[in-house]
Amino acid sequence: MKSPVKDHGIYAPAERWSSLCADPAFVELLRLARVVNFLGLTFSPILIHMEDQSPRARRDRFSGFFCAAALLHEGLRTAESLGQYFRTMPQYKSGFAPLLSDLEITALRSGDLGKIRNELVFHFDRAPLETGLAKLHEGDTLVATSPDEFKQADIYFDVVDHALLAYLCGEAATQVEVNARLQRLTKGITTLFQRFMRASHSLIIAALKEKGCYRKLVDRPSPADEAEG
Repeated sequence: MKSPVKDHGIYAPAERWSSLCADPAFVELLRLARVVNFLGLTFSPILIHMEDQSPRARRDRFSGFFCAAALLHEGLRTAESLGQYFRTMPQYKSGFAPLLSDLEITALRSGDLGKIRNELVFHFDRAPLETGLAKLHEGDTLVATSPDEFKQADIYFDVVDHALLAYLCGEAATQVEVNARLQRLTKGITTLFQRFMRASHSLIIAALKEKGCYRKLVDRPSPADEAEG
């Protein structure tokens, strides 16, 4: 018989579960954890190397980038609610306190993150798309690409993301300015992503321990064992 799969787990004690469920601080902590779980979905697409210019890679990179930006906007709002419960913890002081007071991040939140969250991801507004499309007017416009006869799984509708980027770079007059604008935006969101994830994981794990949760190995059957059973 094959060895069971063993994960490291964090458990809430049975005798404390009822009180934890009624604890606003615990619920807020899990709200943050929910954002972190969703952000994890964007991690792999964002890391796809730029040398991979296949339709699928470009599609996933753009989608991951936009989704991460929107989720970070939500995550920072959630993180603000944690201060009343966890501001005295070292993990909050070293993670979220400087993050939330960073002037560059404040500007990013009130600018591009808000636009992406409110108009481009959680809502698919018509106006930003129309504005961006109107800027794509030089020569023939690439609308979609596919590596092999436009099979469903591999199609990328390039024009959509090009238009949304044009909308975000609306004040840029030249291609050089557009490239610089996109570089700043990419760097800002990537840096924020890294800082937010570090701050979140550090605080969540420490706060769970403070609330009486404990670690132990999780024993569960391997898929092969379940099939044999």
